[in-house]
Amino acid sequence: FVVADNCTDDTAMVAAAEGAQCLERWDPANPGKGKALSWFSHQARELLQSFDAVVILDADSRVDPLFLNGLADAFTPENHAVQGYISPIAADRSPMSTLAAYSEWLDQEIDRKAKALLNWPVSFKGKGMALQPSLLSGLIPRLLTKAEDAELSLLFAREGFCRFVPAAIVYDGTPSDIAKVATQRARWLQGQWGVWKHHLPEILHLLGRGDMGQRALVFSVLVKPKAVVFCLKALLLCAALAVPFAPASVGTIVAAALVGAVLVDVSYYIVGLAFVAAPRDYARALLTAPVYVIMWLWGILIALVSKEPWPRGRE
Repeated sequence: FVVADNCTDDTAMVAAAEGAQCLERWDPANPGKGKALSWFSHQARELLQSFDAVVILDADSRVDPLFLNGLADAFTPENHAVQGYISPIAADRSPMSTLAAYSEWLDQEIDRKAKALLNWPVSFKGKGMALQPSLLSGLIPRLLTKAEDAELSLLFAREGFCRFVPAAIVYDGTPSDIAKVATQRARWLQGQWGVWKHHLPEILHLLGRGDMGQRALVFSVLVKPKAVVFCLKALLLCAALAVPFAPASVGTIVAAALVGAVLVDVSYYIVGLAFVAAPRDYARALLTAPVYVIMWLWGILIALVSKEPWPRGRE
């Protein structure tokens, strides 16, 4: 199935010519993936129930030949939702595109694989995810923001366990320049703020009554962006070193804790270079990390002032 959502190009025609069942939605006042998914689930509700699972992909995603095999092996009577591996592809060799790809790679190789070892749930990524139709139909009408993946993650966390499946690989491109990366991040931030606004009860429930895995999921979904969080830790460390504490031992403890927090973040990015392909390319890109922080600040500004209903980071 292809949902041609507010498309002004030949998406519907090309999809139909290739054998897809294409549904066209035209509602410029209510754009966005969550709205499109909700509309689609209503249009195809009865038909979807005949399938074992629904896999969601972006139109520009490419899947590995063994993608469906990996997903199928992960579904069990006890496991009704899975998330595949998102393999990032830098759109070009620019530092911003490379750093965006590296950040995604670290999330897959370190964060998600660690959670899999701990038997913790992972968040949905918006693509490469699969759910049983009945679950999807129950969750989709509750999507209210521009961050449908974050919403699905939090809403589902109270009902089930999303398993990470590294064998189900989706190849996903990153934006090509700093302006597009900033615009994409702006939409993510707007969505994240909307999640806080609309789903605070779910968040508080998971933080207060959830297990460690559920709490970790909340932080991974909502405590972003990592680059800005790192800068805040560094600024707090500078302040702790500059401001006198009484007694001095308190200042020492605070400074030591902040040093540890900063070193953990630095190690996260540096250790990854030992395992990633083409480490020199990513190491060179890391030298431009201050520009990456500026990009995030730019994204925050766009998120605050933009009146566009759906800021686009990719064409």
